[in-house]
Amino acid sequence: MPKTLKTSASTDHPLLLGQSKLWVLLVGVDRYQDERFSDLAYSSKDCEGVAAALASASKRIPKKQLIVHHDASHKPPTLRSVQSSLRKIISSAQADDTVLFYFSGHGAIDPATQKAMLCFRDTRRTDLANTALSMQDLLQSLEKSATRQKLLWLDACHSGNLSIQGAKQYADVESEATGFIDFLHNSVNYSQGFYALLSCDAEQRSWEFPELGHGVFSYYLIQGLRGNAADSQGLIEADSLYRYVYNGTVDYIDRINQRVRELNDEKLGKRDSQDSFLYPEYSLQTPKRIVNGIGDLVIGETLLGGGEEPSTLPQQWTEKPKRIEKIKQPTRLFYPMIGLLLVGFFSHSLSSSGIGQLSQQNQTTELFESNQPCNINAVPLDPDSSQYNAQILMNNCAVGGKWRDVSIEAFTGQSKVWALALSPDGRTLVSAGEPVIEIWGGVDSHAQARANEVQRLHRLKGHSDKVYTVAISPDGQMLASGSADQTIKIWNLQTGDLIRTLKGHTGAVWSVAFSPDNQTLVSGSVDKTIKLWDLESGETTRTLAGHQDWVFSVAISPDGQMLASSSQDKTIKLWDLQTGNELKTITGHDDAVRAIAFSPKEPRLASASWDGTVKVWDTATGALVRTFSGHSDRVVSVAYNPTGDTIASSSTDQTIKLWKMDLETSLGTMSGHSDWILATVFTPDNNALISSGLDQTIAVWRKMK
Repeated sequence: MPKTLKTSASTDHPLLLGQSKLWVLLVGVDRYQDERFSDLAYSSKDCEGVAAALASASKRIPKKQLIVHHDASHKPPTLRSVQSSLRKIISSAQADDTVLFYFSGHGAIDPATQKAMLCFRDTRRTDLANTALSMQDLLQSLEKSATRQKLLWLDACHSGNLSIQGAKQYADVESEATGFIDFLHNSVNYSQGFYALLSCDAEQRSWEFPELGHGVFSYYLIQGLRGNAADSQGLIEADSLYRYVYNGTVDYIDRINQRVRELNDEKLGKRDSQDSFLYPEYSLQTPKRIVNGIGDLVIGETLLGGGEEPSTLPQQWTEKPKRIEKIKQPTRLFYPMIGLLLVGFFSHSLSSSGIGQLSQQNQTTELFESNQPCNINAVPLDPDSSQYNAQILMNNCAVGGKWRDVSIEAFTGQSKVWALALSPDGRTLVSAGEPVIEIWGGVDSHAQARANEVQRLHRLKGHSDKVYTVAISPDGQMLASGSADQTIKIWNLQTGDLIRTLKGHTGAVWSVAFSPDNQTLVSGSVDKTIKLWDLESGETTRTLAGHQDWVFSVAISPDGQMLASSSQDKTIKLWDLQTGNELKTITGHDDAVRAIAFSPKEPRLASASWDGTVKVWDTATGALVRTFSGHSDRVVSVAYNPTGDTIASSSTDQTIKLWKMDLETSLGTMSGHSDWILATVFTPDNNALISSGLDQTIAVWRKMK
């Protein structure tokens, strides 16, 4: 557990004494407006994770300012916005202050000037000079500041996910890495007190891994800041941090390649090597350090105090042995990356030629057996018929029960899927995207149903930003959607026509819920309020205030008497829906409460939290009934099945877990998504579970008869 981030042994550092200030500017870019740049999966999460680790490590520093720009933050990762924050820091930093700049996203070499450029959301590939930030300009800006201590952490040579089609040409990535390193080597002699840490060396690329939920460089950077790079006194030296990140990155990729070689050896032993499709290995990635005088500037002259357990990153990220042990579970670890990528399941990320190559081999790939999650058999079907034509069977789960044998089929939307809603008859599914809403028909929960029977009925365009939440009225006639554009829209579910737009929130709308009588809609927002709306008039009937941070989720009890809300302030509040009176505040989670759901049968409420747990509460007393632990990262959705005896939860660890009140451990774990799973919903007949997430995939998990 880190006490200090340092370069000298002194604990009387000006930062800890409040005599100097720590300035941190963190930037992460996943999504690019220019299609010439591939979107990245983990840069925003990298940025958020580094921010949380730094915030925790600097708790003992009285004077500090962290400015964060990423796709999900208040400050967008655009060139103008980042430049504005940079100017603020440069003009304000004093001589004894420390400035840290972190960037995770695409880098590029300007073909006209051969300058190394950092690329932001609005960067245009054909106009890098005016829409990207050159490293030269960045370093010149840092040199203009009065501070003598400057740190630069760059993860800007991403390969994107390893997929058959490839997010970028590898030659481009490798030339970018070389360009950044050459520039920094040439510039370092002119910059005193300079310490740069890069994700890879020349002619290399920076890898991202779904099982880590981060780029590997940033993952180990976060772990190091969280304490794994600390000495016996809890102090983190800059060079110790570098060595930890270097060794962790190299070791992780080497372990993966060892397992890939084992898979290939097994394949070669079963069939002629010339006919066997071999899985590609990952190329070397060795983080690079560029320093002007090791003693002149190290993160250690900038003591980043701490010592308490951080509140926003999961505990297991500080437990290196447990995390590294996941390398021994090849079923979980390798299927997203070994060229197969669950053929057809992630059809949006596979080229037809890639699928065809597997299909022509007439190959059924069987990965090693693993107790958790389930063993996977992926069967590639005809690639020319339909993007839906794929079937994946999961079996031999570690824990028995009705979900032991599950068939999975999936279909893909046009964007990341933030939320799902299912009609009362279970035949119509609604998915919330960025910013389009899609209505799907032909959803069938029976085991023999095929995903290619699902048809897109409507694509609803009206919101101007991400749609975070959707709900269908109990009578199946209306659809409500809430968006980052601060509005709620009411649609006719059958025709897709817009009925009205509800305005009143001053922040993004994260959750909506219908009352059982179809008369009232409840919404929760970033503006920390809950609003009740009359659906006949479209007017606000009541605004409930009480939460101290974003309201993430709202839910109404089956009898329509009670309203529940959950917030980033770590609390759940229960309200009288008729009077608006607050009944009680429930505490017990250690981090934001991302989702809540009422039991359909008992006075119980389930909650999902960023602290990695699912909790069940007695709504009459507010007492904690049960805590379920098992996810390795934030839990972001929770749902009861129709009979109320099973709870499903999904997580940023890319798994779904099923829980029963009478079991200490999960009923089962289901894997298949390649990114955060943000929504889960049971079908009314209890025969299937539907999930969606940031991988643009909607998966239907059906019980096998």
